[in-house]
Amino acid sequence: MLVLGLGLGLLVSLASADLADSPAQQVHPPNELVRNLAGVAGAHAAFWLLSGLGVGAWLVAAAVGSLGIRMIRHEPVVSTWQWLAGWGLVLVSACASLHAVAPSLAGGLVAGSGGFVGAWSMIWISEQLTVDGCRLLIGSMALAGVVLSGEIPRLWFLVRVVMAPVAWMGRGLMRAGRLAAENNRSELSQVPEIPPQVSEALMAEVQRSLAHDGPAMRVGGMSVEAEPAEEPDPDPATHRIDGELEDTPRQPVRVNPPSAIGCERQEVYDQLEAVSRDDDDKHDLPDLDMLDEPEEVPYALLAKKAQVAAITLEQSFCEFGLNVRVVAIDTGPVITQFELELEAGLRLSKVSRLADDLAIALRVPSVRVVAPIPGKNTVGIEVPNDRRVMVRLRELIETSPREIEEKRLPVFLGKDVSGRPLTIDLASMPHLLIAGRTGTGKSVCLNALILSMLMTRRPDEVRMLMIDPKMVELSPYRRIPHLMHPVITDMKKAEAVLAWAVDKMEERYDLLARCGVRHLDSYNALGRDKVLDRLGLDDDEDLEAEEIPESMPYIVIVADEIADLMMSAGKDVER
Repeated sequence: MLVLGLGLGLLVSLASADLADSPAQQVHPPNELVRNLAGVAGAHAAFWLLSGLGVGAWLVAAAVGSLGIRMIRHEPVVSTWQWLAGWGLVLVSACASLHAVAPSLAGGLVAGSGGFVGAWSMIWISEQLTVDGCRLLIGSMALAGVVLSGEIPRLWFLVRVVMAPVAWMGRGLMRAGRLAAENNRSELSQVPEIPPQVSEALMAEVQRSLAHDGPAMRVGGMSVEAEPAEEPDPDPATHRIDGELEDTPRQPVRVNPPSAIGCERQEVYDQLEAVSRDDDDKHDLPDLDMLDEPEEVPYALLAKKAQVAAITLEQSFCEFGLNVRVVAIDTGPVITQFELELEAGLRLSKVSRLADDLAIALRVPSVRVVAPIPGKNTVGIEVPNDRRVMVRLRELIETSPREIEEKRLPVFLGKDVSGRPLTIDLASMPHLLIAGRTGTGKSVCLNALILSMLMTRRPDEVRMLMIDPKMVELSPYRRIPHLMHPVITDMKKAEAVLAWAVDKMEERYDLLARCGVRHLDSYNALGRDKVLDRLGLDDDEDLEAEEIPESMPYIVIVADEIADLMMSAGKDVER
């Protein structure tokens, strides 16, 4: 009875384990009062079991409980050493499997879901054997442990208990399928049969409709039987088609292409010119509440894991005979960068060649070696985090008021390695090409670029033209006030829009030259009075003064799938 109570106590302590209870140090500040239901002893037991065995600690509670049940029922028990050896093999194999297959199954554990036992045993086994050898050894250890501990009857009982609901659900599904099939057959049997006289009349009607009594016509070199039709009223203006058409020589017909392209371009020009002169609409900036809240970053947990990874890095370099020391750690939302200080005389090429070996040691898909870090005499090792934190646009805008004020067209691209906002000025890079393979985030980057300007600049400060050959990528922006023209999906209109943009650029260059300024910002800073004064115009007397804009917004042209645009109208677009 005492052994069974001990097993239940271990079960309660593990179920109510809290990482903030002493002696655990994963969370700061720690709990003043222990929250474990088993008290201080339960908190200590849960900490040491979870640290050493990870999720495998639950097997300890199961082993003690199984031993207690055996003792209560007076069942024969194998020798103590055999029982301990069997459960020991089961624990080691389970911890090693957890560490290899799902190392992050239990969050908050420093050594992973397999604990220190799983990590150490898996490292030793992987150094001695291949992958298939590791699987064979771990499976053999688990099987031998179950046999030695004498738990085969209980394991078989557990399998039967688990499979019983599955079998019951399978029988229920089969019974439901049979009932559905019987219902369908009964419904089909109730369909009334068609009387013989009706079916014969219907068959005769079908045969009459398939009869071809009309003359044959030749269409495009193919002989086609004409269907019988009612004879139309005689009309001198109507040309009848009869059998003599086959002997009549066919003359090529010249079809003149429509001359609507010029009219379409002129229509686009007129619409864009009207919008470019319309500066009466004043809009306020959108509220940031419409954007998603940023996710909370578990910096404490990431820092703890980074410290363990730093120790692993130093040990890995030491195994290869390199004296390397981690001097700084930068933790970001996606990756963590470790700054390494190399010993004197150590070549960077030796460190770069160990990238794949370091990835295996850290149990990550890949690592990136930055040799050296720009502006420093250290080497960077970038390691992906176990948990990636989504970077939200709202967080970048709220934490970058200086960039919004200083940059003319701010674009928020994300965060750098250290977690600082990464912002660029689109006005300083007038031509931007976003390229990459499928699934690398081109559309996300394009949406971030557009939203950055929509959230920080009014329509009188920036205007947009959007070209979307796929008709779905830029459709969410069809109602924004910044658009000078509806989202363009016709490539003929796209060529006209680009031609208008070139004309508008030359027109602006001419106006800037007449005003004696070199940039758009300098023109907007003059004001209307100074602009008219430099042009020698009077606002009340000269009609040309009405056409002079007080300020000129930036015009941003966004073209999705530029390759499709170049294929459909490549020469016109280049010109």
